[in-house]
Amino acid sequence: MFDVEKMKKIYFDWIDKKIQFVPSKNQDYMTITTPFLDMYNDYIELVIAQGNTSKYIISDDGYTINGDCKIVCVRMNDSLNLFL
Repeated sequence: MFDVEKMKKIYFDWIDKKIQFVPSKNQDYMTITTPFLDMYNDYIELVIAQGNTSKYIISDDGYTINGDCKIVCVRMNDSLNLFL
């Protein structure tokens, strides 16, 4: 029988070892480097910063939406915002 809980543990342990969180010098944002690769075999990086409220802003500086998605002809809504 396939052990889902064991596979989840293996996966999350792997993620925990591979993901990198690097704060900026001013401590006003953090760069997150994931172990996942984009279509150019570069690691996917995100920047997370706290907004004016208690919400956080997560960005890849338009790399995915303005770059990769347009290259492969994926249309995105120009007003896409994600707040946690």
